Amino acid sequence: MKGVVKFRIRTNEVDWRHKLTIPALVNFLQETAMYNIGEIGLPMKVLHDKNLGWVLARLHLHVYQHPQEVDEIVIETCAHTFEKYQAYRDFRIYNEKQELICTAASSWLIFDLEKRQLIAIPEFVRNSVSMCKEQAPLFMPKNKLPNLQNIDYQYNYQVRWHDLDANKHVNNTFYFQWILESLPLAILNSFYVEEWDMIFKNECLFGETVAVQTNLVEEIHTEEGEYLMLLHKIIKEKEEKDVVSARVKLKKAV
Repeated sequence: MKGVVKFRIRTNEVDWRHKLTIPALVNFLQETAMYNIGEIGLPMKVLHDKNLGWVLARLHLHVYQHPQEVDEIVIETCAHTFEKYQAYRDFRIYNEKQELICTAASSWLIFDLEKRQLIAIPEFVRNSVSMCKEQAPLFMPKNKLPNLQNIDYQYNYQVRWHDLDANKHVNNTFYFQWILESLPLAILNSFYVEEWDMIFKNECLFGETVAVQTNLVEEIHTEEGEYLMLLHKIIKEKEEKDVVSARVKLKKAV
């Protein structure tokens, strides 16, 4: 069953250029997924009553056009494949002219909230989800991301109470925010995100301290524009345990 949700972009969801921020965009995707799960009879509370929750495992985002403040967007989502541990879900975002402005392929896992570990997707979850047949699935990468060769920028952060979600760990939208915070202002003011591939590896809990490390891999100049390729890693400082890894492509604004 395909889910469709409309959003009107609010003032607190845009940057100084009046463009929708990436954390706000990812939050829209998350909300759309949760609405859709609720529509098919498996709302978050049903899972929580069983001490279970959904967690994002990977998100591959392509942004073709950045919507602006007060724009209305429509997000369509489809759950299309189950494996033993992973469930795959696609998103397509359209503007008011019904133009496709963004796509996102994602994979999700079931998390045991009491044991704090991943489990195979339960049969009752598989039986509850109606797979979407209306659209062909987007490409979902399963390859590993390259390791950082250098640390060009670093941002340190301690997890706050308001960073936590219903699973009692950091909500995935904050990882996107932290990675952007690691970049110099000159980059943030001059470039937009065109592609973002992120793998979520471990949870972060209240009070933990993380280091957000960024490697500027390549500067690309083409007829289409100027681009930056970056690799990112977030690690828990005390345990030296990876939390997320990401590869991001930025395009210079014109």
